[in-house]
Amino acid sequence: MPGRDFYDDLKYCEHCQRYVSYLLGIGKSYCVECGGPARLFSPSDRAAFHANLSAKPAVRREVWLKGTLIGPREDVFVEEMSK
Repeated sequence: MPGRDFYDDLKYCEHCQRYVSYLLGIGKSYCVECGGPARLFSPSDRAAFHANLSAKPAVRREVWLKGTLIGPREDVFVEEMSK
């Protein structure tokens, strides 16, 4: 991403009600204009972000155990392994 650096980065200040430059502390960020806490997203952007995450299908993860796939039909494979 060209042009992305700390000086261009913005976070949302609850007190100023807009995206502002911020000072990064240990575990928290602070607005450079009012000194209040700065967060990554505004409340509306946070809700939209979480709605977009829940709209995407879950990633299917498969586990290989001793050469046998344990996945969607786990009960079948577990029965075969116990024999």
